[in-house]
Amino acid sequence: MWRSVTPVERLRKQMKAPRKTPDTVRLTLDLSSDDSARLAHLTAEVGATSKAQVVREALRLYDYMVQRSRAGDALLARTPEGGETTIVLLGSAPPPTALLED
Repeated sequence: MWRSVTPVERLRKQMKAPRKTPDTVRLTLDLSSDDSARLAHLTAEVGATSKAQVVREALRLYDYMVQRSRAGDALLARTPEGGETTIVLLGSAPPPTALLED
């Protein structure tokens, strides 16, 4: 005899445990609705397969930029017209006393 699958059973089948590697850590992130919309937009804009992929890539990029900044490199944004703006990252700028010594 054929038995129909209940919505709860269907949901349980869909909610398989995510594939984890030994070095995977699950995080819960609270975002404002604006930040959540920004993340969704970026995910679509760059063609990412998931929001997590965008967050991982952003973390790698931010780490690289902080390391370069701490090594003394300047991070610049250059406009098409040739104007430049120095980008200061949270936690990566030299201490205020170092700015006074220059």
